[in-house]
Amino acid sequence: MADRELGVESVRQEIVDFVLENFPSDCTAETLPLNESLLELGIIDSMGVIELVEFLETNWSIVIDESEITHEKMGGVTKMTNLVLEKVGVLQAGG
Repeated sequence: MADRELGVESVRQEIVDFVLENFPSDCTAETLPLNESLLELGIIDSMGVIELVEFLETNWSIVIDESEITHEKMGGVTKMTNLVLEKVGVLQAGG
């Protein structure tokens, strides 16, 4: 992780790439909604949420508590990006 840039754009792009590679949809990197729930849009299902949490935890060496798997914390790519950055200490909570 030390060799990677850890900023909003790089984290967001890695999440978008993971979603597009693992959850087939009509979306592209340009059209994937960043501020809408991927679950509510039907892009991922409940199993997909688990896979996404595992990806975030593994990719950034973080732990996401069950209580954080909510619409407020993970209800879109932007919210997931912020959660990762909070967990690694780049953003302050709520940032």
